[in-house]
Amino acid sequence: PGGRKDECSAYLTHCLNVARAGDWATYTVFLQSDAFVHTRPRLLNLVMESAKQGTLDITFLHLGNTRMVSSTSTCKRAIVEQVLARREDGLPRSYCCAQFAVRSTAIAENLPLWERAMEALDAPMPPGCEQVQRRGMHCLVYEGIWHAMYGRDIQLRARYEDTALPIFLRIQENDASDLPSGPNSTLYLRNAVAQDVPWLDDLGKKMGEQRDSSGAPSIGYTEA
Repeated sequence: PGGRKDECSAYLTHCLNVARAGDWATYTVFLQSDAFVHTRPRLLNLVMESAKQGTLDITFLHLGNTRMVSSTSTCKRAIVEQVLARREDGLPRSYCCAQFAVRSTAIAENLPLWERAMEALDAPMPPGCEQVQRRGMHCLVYEGIWHAMYGRDIQLRARYEDTALPIFLRIQENDASDLPSGPNSTLYLRNAVAQDVPWLDDLGKKMGEQRDSSGAPSIGYTEA
């Protein structure tokens, strides 16, 4: 029952298991099946190497490469309130789509939230969603508020200006600039780990050609 759940039910099942068992790894990385369409391989490699070296210190890090277009509706606001158990006046701001790393204490301390979010997938749609088809709606909304579920502000700052992140992770999403010496995140990511991993560049190029900034395919929506 409840229509499409996609990665949402898998992510929430893990969160529920961690919160109930009280046994968890220091960090958990959540990835969709098409993760490298939405994130830069070398960014993920940098995060994983930092975790391996014991230098990673984050609560939540979104790994998406494209900022999500912010939008809202009566139904979206109702689902946000249903899951977070509070009213949010600000417009959710985040990245596309559902690739992120989380300190596992942020999972373990939020059992009631994971229970609400999982139950909402099969519960009747909340007031305000009467004219909305259930198919994928909750999962679509969750993509824009995962960060808030893990304790970050509903309006997640871009990585390069997010002071909650260690400085080595405050990276521009792209290298576009009107300045002659603008950002060069590609060069930075290629050298940050001090390892020669050429297949990561090949993978980044290959997946970059397939990028879709809308996030629609990740929840099952494609052009007719």
